[in-house]
Amino acid sequence: MKVAVFYAGEDGSGYIAVYEIDAEKFQRKLDDLSPSDDGDWWSLAHFVEEEGRLLHKIRPDYSIMLEQT
Repeated sequence: MKVAVFYAGEDGSGYIAVYEIDAEKFQRKLDDLSPSDDGDWWSLAHFVEEEGRLLHKIRPDYSIMLEQT
């Protein structure tokens, strides 16, 4: 499966990294953490970085992050 991790600074800087990771490993970690705060989300992102394979990294000049509802 592919997982995108968005790293955004308050000034609009940052990057987007897309990783390929084993779906079962990712789901187990997601279920184990059941992310509810920033610390959990950072732990999940680090897990993806360590266990996944980086496919693509984009460093835009400016980023806008929107939450879908």
